[in-house]
Amino acid sequence: MWDRDELLKRAQEMGIECFMWGRTGPGVWRPMEEALGLPFSQELREFAETVGNLDVPPCTIEVTGNRVPQGDFHCAQETFRMRREFPGLPVDAIVIMVDQDWIVCATAGSTVVREYEIWRVAPGKHINEWPSLAAYVDWLLEQMRMGRLEFDQAHPWTPEELDGGGGTGPH
Repeated sequence: MWDRDELLKRAQEMGIECFMWGRTGPGVWRPMEEALGLPFSQELREFAETVGNLDVPPCTIEVTGNRVPQGDFHCAQETFRMRREFPGLPVDAIVIMVDQDWIVCATAGSTVVREYEIWRVAPGKHINEWPSLAAYVDWLLEQMRMGRLEFDQAHPWTPEELDGGGGTGPH
């Protein structure tokens, strides 16, 4: 289902940037699942094994994380951190993305992905829901494509101007 090359090609066809990074491979999800004591869906396991993490700037779906000087950092640590900050986070939530305004969670043992407004986190209080991680990724890519189209139409600068190449666009 998940393939880094396929995701990258799809994003490029949509005119958006995406980056995949982090640990991948068979069973890479096990330490996170064990730390959380929550079962990952088969879909989340496959995402971890074949994609790891997905950046669609400015959004990052972080499942397997990466090694940092203090040890491993991945969705289990982020879930524990969010539970401390927001005790209303549902007990079956696995945090896969955090922004200043919202938290996106996979649901343990289910394919459902839910988005919570960060200051109103509570069971049943999600603001968006997708039937699967694949549906969420599709939605995210489409949102970035639409945002890019809106930006391009509102600001018809050349790529050189956008990159600070001496034009009149933003630098």
